Amino acid sequence: MKTKITVDLECTPGEARQLAGLPDLQPMYDQLIVEIEQRFRDAIDKLSLEAVLQQWFGVLPGALEQVRLAVEKLMKERTGE
Repeated sequence: MKTKITVDLECTPGEARQLAGLPDLQPMYDQLIVEIEQRFRDAIDKLSLEAVLQQWFGVLPGALEQVRLAVEKLMKERTGE
């Protein structure tokens, strides 16, 4: 003869994890999210226009100024000034 027993537990996911003896990973998850956000901020800073121009033209002294003058000249020619 077989007996079937059903038990219904009402508990939060944290309580169920504790009951099963599993570790609480929330602190590790929170730290991981902070690190990912910082990496995104660092990557965005590297992609800023100023940073990209500095990488491209930073090798040549005055190159950025030459680019600015060329753009100004081009704009003046297009507007007829």
